[in-house]
Amino acid sequence: MRAAFGSRVADPMPLSFRGSGLLRNGSRGRFSVLIGSLTRSHAVNPISHYNSDMPFEAHPYCVTPQSEDAPLWRYMDFAKFVWTLEHNALYLCRLDGLEDTFEGCLPESIVPSVVAANEEWYDPTKNFDQTLPARIVDMTRNVTFVNCWHMNAHESAAMWKLYGGALNGIAIRSTYARLKASFGGYPGRVNIGVVRYIDFRSEFANPYSAVALATPKRKSFEHEREIRVLAGPDPTDPGVDREKLERGLRTVNSLIVAVNLSKLIASVHVAPSAPAWFGDLIAAVMRRYGRDEEVIHSDLYSRPML
Repeated sequence: MRAAFGSRVADPMPLSFRGSGLLRNGSRGRFSVLIGSLTRSHAVNPISHYNSDMPFEAHPYCVTPQSEDAPLWRYMDFAKFVWTLEHNALYLCRLDGLEDTFEGCLPESIVPSVVAANEEWYDPTKNFDQTLPARIVDMTRNVTFVNCWHMNAHESAAMWKLYGGALNGIAIRSTYARLKASFGGYPGRVNIGVVRYIDFRSEFANPYSAVALATPKRKSFEHEREIRVLAGPDPTDPGVDREKLERGLRTVNSLIVAVNLSKLIASVHVAPSAPAWFGDLIAAVMRRYGRDEEVIHSDLYSRPML
């Protein structure tokens, strides 16, 4: 969908940043326009309204699976799997640490409108000599953290090769409902959104929200069928510089979000090319950590019946 700035898109909201307190006159304005949904509910104060009992929150810019039982897969190597068991947590990477250089970017089609809608007040010399679109992208990348899953009813040969490893790969199988239910110990807000694969030359993404900018990817990545966990730094954490957070500057390199593995894990799958002893090792490691979920050695490359 295309839209002119100054119009209203999706949820009614002004799309000019004027008056938001963002990047004005070199002030220390809050970054509420872009990161509000990651650090607050719908309040003015971006560091209030935390609820450690229910951190997951639906978001208007997060497309969700059609079914609560939508199967999800998290492909990883042995070290990352053991880390997950050891910490009972998910590791969320800051958006700028991902390989795709378009992460958090504005589609080319809306850049002129963003500039035109805010040129009267935006001063690059007071904002690190960056254009407004460049500053929006930097701020989005600085405060948005993601953990990526593959949504598919079946195993993916491509995902095994890309992220699991042929000989020592592991995949945690879950569902959308299980993933939502597994969060409980993180003081901040957690969102889950299906990635939209768009043409960055012609399609629209709303620059009003970091979540809206963190969920589109280029069509070249459609094979990933990705769904993301998204979160922002907990501003009540003494290790987080709240002033920097509110200005959209870097505060931490990663987030560790506690999860209930019993709710998260449906089964654990071992890479199809892995030797039998590796599957036995995974089962033994699971027992050592008190886990009783089924360990399944993938038969993806088994011989067909002739």
